[in-house]
Amino acid sequence: MSLQNVGRFNEAVAHMEQALRLRPDRAAIYNNYGNLLRTAGRTAEAVTALRRALELDPSLVEALNNLGMALNEQNDVAGAEECYRRAIAQKPAFAVAYNNLANLLQTTGRRSEAIAQYEHALRLDPKVPELHNNLANAFKNTGELERAVKGYRKAIELNPKMAAAHNNLAGVLSALGKHDAAVTSYRAALEIDPKFSEAWNNLGNALRDTGRLIEGEEAYRHALEIKPKSPETFNNLGSLLKDCGDFTGSQAAFRKALEIQPNFATAYHNLLMSVQYDPTITPDALREAHVEFDRRFARPLMPDVVRHANAPDPERRLRIGYVSGDLCRHPVGHFLVPVLPNHDRGQVDITAYSDRAVEDEMTGKLRASCDRWRSIVGLEDVEVAARVREDQIDILVDLSGHTAENRLLVFARKPAPVQATWAGYVGTTGLSAMDYLISDARETPPGSEGDYVEKLALLPDCYVCFAPPTYAPDVGPLPARSSGYPTFGCFNNLAKINRSVIALWCELLKRVPEARLILKTHQLSDPAMRRRIAGMLSDEGVDTNRVSLLGKSQHRALLAEYNKIDIALDPFPYSGGLTTLESLWMGVPVVSLGGDRFCARHSVAHLTAVGLPEMIADGPDAYIRIASALAADLPRLEAIRSGLRAQFNASPLVDGARFARNLESAYRTMWRAWCAKRIARD
Repeated sequence: MSLQNVGRFNEAVAHMEQALRLRPDRAAIYNNYGNLLRTAGRTAEAVTALRRALELDPSLVEALNNLGMALNEQNDVAGAEECYRRAIAQKPAFAVAYNNLANLLQTTGRRSEAIAQYEHALRLDPKVPELHNNLANAFKNTGELERAVKGYRKAIELNPKMAAAHNNLAGVLSALGKHDAAVTSYRAALEIDPKFSEAWNNLGNALRDTGRLIEGEEAYRHALEIKPKSPETFNNLGSLLKDCGDFTGSQAAFRKALEIQPNFATAYHNLLMSVQYDPTITPDALREAHVEFDRRFARPLMPDVVRHANAPDPERRLRIGYVSGDLCRHPVGHFLVPVLPNHDRGQVDITAYSDRAVEDEMTGKLRASCDRWRSIVGLEDVEVAARVREDQIDILVDLSGHTAENRLLVFARKPAPVQATWAGYVGTTGLSAMDYLISDARETPPGSEGDYVEKLALLPDCYVCFAPPTYAPDVGPLPARSSGYPTFGCFNNLAKINRSVIALWCELLKRVPEARLILKTHQLSDPAMRRRIAGMLSDEGVDTNRVSLLGKSQHRALLAEYNKIDIALDPFPYSGGLTTLESLWMGVPVVSLGGDRFCARHSVAHLTAVGLPEMIADGPDAYIRIASALAADLPRLEAIRSGLRAQFNASPLVDGARFARNLESAYRTMWRAWCAKRIARD
């Protein structure tokens, strides 16, 4: 047993076998032998040894507990659970067995039962830090984050050198938005265990969340030095490189993660997000990449026979389900707030399936606008699909696509007769189980139908509605009048600002030599990223003294920054969405290039809806011509600025009631089509 403790397993096995030759009747030795074999990875032999121990002494609860662990490692969950429960029945004060049973319940999704078992174990032995840590893990998985924090802190109080508890605490702090505190906790874990690769990986996440991208990349690469085949770390590195605009490196990292772990769906979701930003990807390649996701991950989950019990009455009240992890202060939240309260409850019944653990005031508004609210935090996809079926949802609407916290693999199981994707993604999901993509004729113009797996459901005005923030400052006077020069600006995610965008903007600055440029986004909080962007501008021959690079700020302060710019510049091929809407609300016109894919045409749709189609360029030369002409015509800019908020207010972009009627009409058309097929089939 001493040799086992120092990892010399072969020598330990030899001595244990000699002990058994001397005393073949000793159940305790067989128990130790089985535990040793299990630790050495010889699980099948361990099971045999532990069963022999129990033949010799059926009351040996330690052997029952060890057999449960060995069976669990063989994926015999029922057998493992029986062993733990027998051990507890024989020794009700056996805290270790309660803990192992709780771990098993946790991994099989029986979370409330797991919490009860952990709490029972802690009543028996409240001084075990591992138990507090495990209970906190259970709370984290059920979305009870503050209780999880309390549990991790108790574990650390009992054992300040418990690196796992520091790491776990940091993860919950990150989920609560306390990213600086999370960085501190990750560093505490790494001070205890510098080879803790998971903590290095997680530190990279926290640094990325605080805008320290270069440090985050260093943390990920340190994690890979320790554990070079970590799919999770390659996935996270890929996301960071995408944020930095390194699409080649980003996609290579995601593909490496998938090479190591082919069933890693999250890495494929992130790969698809990266290719959306990549200007070298064609629409055909974009569609094929999404179809490949369906082939690999989604289509195998589709039932062989899909039947739904929903009554095929084409005119009855419809049960609509919205699925999202972004029912909060997020673009999706901003798009839903004017719609949900305006749904005609005589026509539709609304159920929200929320995968959001940390809620905010917008979550409350959305919740109040639904007939029912289902939290799906911590639930497996198959459980969510079962709940949708139980609720007899007629039309299930995805609001995430391939973005973070999506539930596309719920949709893959086809739990609702009609399924649609809307507002949360930038094009096709690729899923054969997704029936419709809700759009408009600007986002998806005639001739683009082949770019989408789904059938297009086109709304007449615009594909989203917008609720302007009530705290938005008033539109200020034209900055150029006081500064003496025009100021261009862009507040979009840095991943959208690729070298082609920089080159075009620099050409514009050369055409308007007195102009200035302001770039503002959270990634520019990182001094190293500011230096990198400044270098790209300098390489194009622009004096960086003409450019201001600004980092993250509170949302109201960000909106106030629009009072410092005269003209907003839209990036490409991934244009502004919510950013463009906010710019227009603040009186700042947006010059957009448009493009050949969904993500390139957000601003086209918004500018058309608000009544500024003349801001849409049909090529790079026109982009420069429109922007430079605006910069030279201050009276026109002043007129646009002074009237744009009222113009916006009069547009369909903020008419929630009108939008809701259009959306309900689309839902009714989808439903009638399904009913017709169902009636014809029956």
